[in-house]
Amino acid sequence: LTDNGLIDRMTDYDTYLEENDIKLENIYKEIHSVLDKYGFILRYPEDKQDITGVIYEPWHWRFVGIDVAKDINSKNMCLEEYIEEINNKGSAKE
Repeated sequence: LTDNGLIDRMTDYDTYLEENDIKLENIYKEIHSVLDKYGFILRYPEDKQDITGVIYEPWHWRFVGIDVAKDINSKNMCLEEYIEEINNKGSAKE
């Protein structure tokens, strides 16, 4: 319970995850390896903080569609880089 008597969380799941960070990181790696197969990307990759402005969030995924996800991942891009690439291609056509 919190100071005002409200329930802070329903289970010990958060505590369990904190205590098992290594296991959790391995689970995230497995999930990340198949995200694009289902049209998702890792929204805030570890090596793109300077571009996204957000720290690495292994649990934060974004649906962009299978083709776009595969393209982003094959180029090792984050969403901001991909959008910039698309905008630059559009500007070149004009």
